Amino acid sequence: MFNLGYLPSGDADKNIITQPGSSIAALEASLQVLRPGGIITAVLYPGHAGGDKEAAAVESWAAAVSQKVAQSIVYRQLQRTDSPYMIALEKKKEPPLKL
Repeated sequence: MFNLGYLPSGDADKNIITQPGSSIAALEASLQVLRPGGIITAVLYPGHAGGDKEAAAVESWAAAVSQKVAQSIVYRQLQRTDSPYMIALEKKKEPPLKL
């Protein structure tokens, strides 16, 4: 589970946010080690400064993952485009061995 954006603590520095490059690198690395049938989720926050760019980058990355590797799904409230939303990737199960 990835919760991107900034630390939600009341006294946290809201200028320190996750960045598209490092977030995508972490998502890619987690997909590589994920077991077949496993699920990665990432909550994206387009409503804060920089969050919209990161959300678009992560969504683009997820859409580009081959369907042979994983299926990507978006869970989003359609009436509020700046609300947080989630992307999930389920890694494909390996086909059974043919004997």
